[in-house]
Amino acid sequence: METYLSAIPSIMRSVNQTAILEYIRRNNGASRAVIAKELGLSLPSVVRIIDDLLEKNFLYFTGDYEESGGRKRPLVRFNTHMNISVGIAVGQKNVSGVILDLGGNELADEQKRDLSPEKEKNIEELIDFIEKLVEQAKGMDKILRGISISVPAVTEPKNGVVKKLLALNWEDLALRNIVQERFSLPCIVENDANIAALAEMWYGCGKDTYNLSLILLQKGIGVGLIVGGGIYRGATNAAGELGHMILSKEDLKRKQEEFGPIEHAIAGRGLLKQARDILRDKCSDKELEMIDYQYIFSAYDNGEEWVQPIVEQFVNVLSMVIIETAAVINPERIVLTGEIMKYASKLMNQIEDRIYDNIHLVMSSLGDRAAYLGGAVSLFHREMEYCVIHSMY
Repeated sequence: METYLSAIPSIMRSVNQTAILEYIRRNNGASRAVIAKELGLSLPSVVRIIDDLLEKNFLYFTGDYEESGGRKRPLVRFNTHMNISVGIAVGQKNVSGVILDLGGNELADEQKRDLSPEKEKNIEELIDFIEKLVEQAKGMDKILRGISISVPAVTEPKNGVVKKLLALNWEDLALRNIVQERFSLPCIVENDANIAALAEMWYGCGKDTYNLSLILLQKGIGVGLIVGGGIYRGATNAAGELGHMILSKEDLKRKQEEFGPIEHAIAGRGLLKQARDILRDKCSDKELEMIDYQYIFSAYDNGEEWVQPIVEQFVNVLSMVIIETAAVINPERIVLTGEIMKYASKLMNQIEDRIYDNIHLVMSSLGDRAAYLGGAVSLFHREMEYCVIHSMY
């Protein structure tokens, strides 16, 4: 059971440090005097915190000055180029990764690799994959802050446990401990939709927001929820599992499966099954296996009759999910992303025609890169002990 945080000095310092870092980030630099004035903090407190961050190489003096009443005030800014991390994206059956700096610039990558379905073997493969990137990062004469791992599963972020990823036979896997023991580096393990939502807030189409929802359409559906600038996780870290919303009374009291009713209707697994069921009498088994998302939405673009009910259901159900997400969370922005949306982006106008006018719906500006970018943000949040105060009103 969680309790309220008390305002002990260490917590208050984390709150003030977070406010300072966010002010610098959103204003692309500022002087210490301006930060103190805008945040209502004493100048000595701001100076102490910034001096500590300068010493840790998270900030730097730009060499530029702010003119004020004849005095020149040096500007501080994020040291984006010096701080790097290794970002890993684990899929249902593969892994990819990059080295990137805190500014979101990719410095190196490693070719995507398939993973074995056998647990012991795929963990070895994953560690080997990470090792190649870590060795490259260590040779870059920069500060390697850690490793982020994005997974398409519910996680326990405090201890880095992956709850269940059936494709890789992972269940209650303490992945963070495995990686930290191997590389002696900080490591975070996070749900892919949560990481993508963080990325959009820092680098993408949500840069001016602190409240957004991200709907990730892949084989399943993930929803990342950012509330007040941080990930909203829920009581058991499963907030945003909207694939398990029900569509009819027949779904009541059903046995919970890996995929829920919404996922059977509009996620990758459901779309492929619907298409293959319709075309089963017209195609060979080999041809059925070759059907993918591009095939489905290209057929729709070409006006093929068989695919019309599939896409119509996709648009209607996705629109309902968007409306219900907006009704519950009331975000400033809802972001659509994922492999399916690469091919379904032409349907945005149809979706917008079905949702409420006050919902701000956008397509992701980051795409697949969000898995790495959000990981860098999550690592930074952990390293800097990000902490915010929310008024009850």
